[in-house]
Amino acid sequence: MKLRIITSDTKVLHWKTLDSKLDAIRSALPSFTVSIQHEVFIPKVVDGRIDHTWSDNFKKPFFNQGFDIIGLHFTDADRTKFGLKPSLRGSNPNTKQEWGDFWFWANENTKREGLNQFVQTCLHELAHEYHQQTKTEDFVHTWHDTYPDIIPYIKTLDWSKYQPRRTQLKAVRNLLQRIVGLLKAQQADKPNQTIPTKLTPLVERLAANIVTEMKAKGHEVRVVQGYRSIEEQNKLYGQGRTTPGAVVTNAKGGESYHNYGVAVDFVFRKEGYNAAEALWQLLGKVGKQQGFEWGGDWKGFVDRPHFELRRGYNLRDFQLGKVDYNKYK
Repeated sequence: MKLRIITSDTKVLHWKTLDSKLDAIRSALPSFTVSIQHEVFIPKVVDGRIDHTWSDNFKKPFFNQGFDIIGLHFTDADRTKFGLKPSLRGSNPNTKQEWGDFWFWANENTKREGLNQFVQTCLHELAHEYHQQTKTEDFVHTWHDTYPDIIPYIKTLDWSKYQPRRTQLKAVRNLLQRIVGLLKAQQADKPNQTIPTKLTPLVERLAANIVTEMKAKGHEVRVVQGYRSIEEQNKLYGQGRTTPGAVVTNAKGGESYHNYGVAVDFVFRKEGYNAAEALWQLLGKVGKQQGFEWGGDWKGFVDRPHFELRRGYNLRDFQLGKVDYNKYK
C-alpha cells in the first residue's frame, strides 16, 4: 500500500520534526510506504468542505502513478485561507472512487489530546477510510473520545481487506511490469547479431574521417564501395570467371567483409586507381590510424583500395552470427 501526503505549504517540508512524524505514521502502518510532497493548489470549498469533484480530479493523477491513498494536508493558515470548516481537524469524504482520500490540517507543534495532531489526525482519517472501504463498523470516534492515541486502534486493522480486488490487480500489474523490465534488460544486454543491410554507422563515420583527413593532406578520395549484398558479391565473383571482365575478387557471397557492412573501398578523385604507390601508402596509413585493416598490407592478393574494420572478429565469426553489431554503432 502506498500513502502520499500532499501538503499545501512548502515550509512543511522543512519542519525539523517532519521525519519523526512520518516515521510514527509508518510504524503504525507497517504494510505501507508513506511519503510527502508539496503541491501548489487551490481547493474548491463548499460549505467548509472540499468539493468531491475537485478532489477526484486533483487526486486521480496520483492514483495513476500507483498511490492507493492520497491525503491533503494544510497548515492552520491555509485551512483558514481556503475557508475549510474550523470545527474539523480533517475529513474523509464518502466517495466511491477506487483510491482512498482524506484531508487534515495541523501545524508542526499542534496537539490533539496532548499528542501530535499531524500524526493523530492523519491516522484518524485514514482509519475512517479503512472502515468506509471495507464496510466494517467504524469505532474511530468512540476510541478517540476515550483514548488520546489512535495508533493502537489503527494497528488492529487488517489492511488486506482494503479493496482486495484492486490490490490484487495492482500486484499482478507490478509483477508484469517487473517481468517486462527484466525482459527489456535482457534484450538490452543481448548482443545485436542482426546482419546489417547497409554500412554500419561506426564504419561510415570512420570512412568519413578518412575522406576528411586525405582532403586536408591535399589528396581527395571517395568511397566507391561500402555494403555489398550476397547477391552482389556472387555477381562480382563471377566477373572474369563466368562473365566477361577482369577478376576483381576472390571472395564469394558471404566471404567478404563488405557483406557485413564493415568494409569500404576508396579511390582517389584525381589520380583514380592509377595513383602512385606513395599515395596509396599515405591512404593506408590514414586508414589504419582510424582502426581499419588495410588490403594493401596483404600478401598474395593485394587490395590497396580496401579497408575493413574487424574489431577482434574473424570472417568465420561473421559467417556464424557471432558478431555483436552493437560494437559497430
